[in-house]
Amino acid sequence: MRVVECRWSEFSLLIKQLTQQNEVHSANLGETLKGLSFRGQSNAEWELLTTLERYTKDQMSVTTYNAAVLTIGNLIKSLAPDLPSINEKEVVVSIPETIQYIGLPNIELAVYLRHHGFPSPLLDWSESAYVAAFFAFNNIPKDSSHVSITVFEHPRWKYGKAGFGLHEVGRYIAGGKRHSYQQARYTWCSKVEDEICFFDSHQNQNEKFLTKLVLPAKDAKEAIADLNLMNINEYSMFGTTDALIKSNLSILENYGFKKTD
Repeated sequence: MRVVECRWSEFSLLIKQLTQQNEVHSANLGETLKGLSFRGQSNAEWELLTTLERYTKDQMSVTTYNAAVLTIGNLIKSLAPDLPSINEKEVVVSIPETIQYIGLPNIELAVYLRHHGFPSPLLDWSESAYVAAFFAFNNIPKDSSHVSITVFEHPRWKYGKAGFGLHEVGRYIAGGKRHSYQQARYTWCSKVEDEICFFDSHQNQNEKFLTKLVLPAKDAKEAIADLNLMNINEYSMFGTTDALIKSNLSILENYGFKKTD
C-alpha cells in the first residue's frame, strides 16, 4: 500500500487525482469496479482492525457470530423502532471452497448493531473522502501526531469466494440512519478451515488497499472547520441530541470562552 504524506490544504486535490486515476483504471483495464471508499483513523499508526478483532483474539465462525447478532437483536427490538428485520432461520455456514459464499447472514442487522457499538467483523468505510476525514480528525488521541485516510478501490467480485479473502458490502442496504448519514460501505475478510467459514484479518489483504494519506494532527482545527461548512459534523454523522450539542460547543467561544488545548 502506497503511503502519501500531505497537509489538509492539499487533501482535496489528492482526492481528485485518486478519483481520476480510478476512472482511468476502471475504463482501461477492467480490473476493478469504478469507485473508491475511504476510511479515516485518528492515529496513522493504527492497523485496519475491526471492532470484533479489538474485542477478542479468539477465532470466530460466521455461524457463531450470526447467533450472537440474533441474540442481541431480539434483546433490543422492542426498544429500537428502526431495527432492521431479523431472519430467525438457522444458518449453518459449512462450505467447500468450490461454493461461492455471497454474504453475511442478517447483514442489515449486523450493520445496525455495528453502528451502535456491538463488536463487528465489518470494517466501515465511506463513499465520501470528507466523511472519512471527519472521523480521522474528530477526537484525536493525545498521543497521536498524525491521522490517516486509507483509500480502497472496489474489487470486481463484490463478495469474493469462500476461502479467498476480502468481501464487500455495498451502500444500498437498510442498516439504520447512521449507515445512511455516513454514506457507509463495509468490508470483511474470511478464511475456510475444515470446510467452516471463519472471519480473517484485513491485515492479510493489505495489498488490495490503494493509498494511505497521512496528515498532521495539528491540521485538525482547520479541517473540522472546513468540514462543518460542508455540514459534516457530529450531528450530521450520528443524529443524536448529544451530537448536536457537541457540534455546537463553539457557541461558548462566541461568549468569550476559549477552549483549552
